[in-house]
Amino acid sequence: MVASESSASEAKTVARSAAKAWWQSSPEPVHEMYCSALGEFLASRTQPGWVVVYRAMPGEVNLEPLLSRPESGPFATTRTPDRGDGYALTVHPVDAPVERHPYGYLQPVADAPLVPDHEIGVVLVPALAFDRAGNRLGRGMGYYDRFLARLQNHGCVFVGITGGHVVEELPTGRFDIPMSHLAVGHRVVSVPLDPRVVIAERR
Repeated sequence: MVASESSASEAKTVARSAAKAWWQSSPEPVHEMYCSALGEFLASRTQPGWVVVYRAMPGEVNLEPLLSRPESGPFATTRTPDRGDGYALTVHPVDAPVERHPYGYLQPVADAPLVPDHEIGVVLVPALAFDRAGNRLGRGMGYYDRFLARLQNHGCVFVGITGGHVVEELPTGRFDIPMSHLAVGHRVVSVPLDPRVVIAERR
């Protein structure tokens, strides 16, 4: 449900607290299961372009096994701008030289070759939670919101990597961009999810 920006922000703060508690109390996701499902989905796609992956933070589905499947690529990844340089993520080939971000994950160096937006075909998107309509609850910084908005008119496929955390409904604001698909365990499914789809928790 789309709310005013102030009420949506307050509701998202509450939802983030609940989502973080869920992640802390849940076992690690089965990374290989997700990567296998994503590999099959990507290998069968018809739209061309780069596949943008993320470097996992603690608790997120680790996509490194997917990178060993070249038939599912080519793969690229994002770079978070240095503090003070705005919120625009840039995209670079996944084999570009890397450096460690202050939050601990690896990312391309600032002068790595760029992948232009119009060459991107698929974005694999992390989050604290998703809902059945494909809405996403991020960490609150807005990097992915701005990134996905940039790509919205390029025909990109947005795949939310759930890690098993899908709820019935999340608070949304007017700048939120929903996913076109969700990776739910051993499947990648289009949204909105069929009511008969049972969300499998982590095992």
